[in-house]
Amino acid sequence: MRFPAIGGRSLSLLAILWLLLRPAYSQDVEILSTGVDGGAGDGASTQVRISGDGLSATFTSSAPLLTLDQDSIQDIYLFDPASKGLRIVSSDAGEKGDGDSQNPSIDFVGYNIVFSSDAHNLGVSNHNQMRDVFPVSYTHLTLPTSDLV
Repeated sequence: MRFPAIGGRSLSLLAILWLLLRPAYSQDVEILSTGVDGGAGDGASTQVRISGDGLSATFTSSAPLLTLDQDSIQDIYLFDPASKGLRIVSSDAGEKGDGDSQNPSIDFVGYNIVFSSDAHNLGVSNHNQMRDVFPVSYTHLTLPTSDLV
C-alpha cells in the first residue's frame, strides 16, 4: 500500500490518521523565525523538522533570533507553540555554538533532538576540529521563561 509523501518521505498510516483527525487549532499562518524585535529574522531559516505529534518544531537559522545570538552563524532552534518560545538548541551551558549547526532531527514528542555542528565549543571534549553529532534532551516541552523570545 502506498502512502502520500511530504518532502520526499512517505507518511506512516499513523501520521496520515493524525493529519486527518487532529483538531484544527489555528488557521493563521505564523512566522516561527521571528527576530528579537518580533519581526521576521534577517537571515535564512531552513531545515524545518516538526515533531510527530505536531506540537514542536526545530529549524536552522542564520538570523539572530534571540538576544544570546548576535552573529550570522547558523544555529538550531526549537519552537514551543504552547509558550510561543524559541530556544537555541545548538548551545552548551548558556554559550551558543561557535560554528554552523545543521540537520536537526526531532523525535515524536519533541523531547529529543539531534543535529550536526562545526562548532568546537559544544560538548566537554570536542577538540577534534571536525563536524560532530550532538544529542539534546528535554524533560518537558514547555521552555523555561529565560529562553523565551
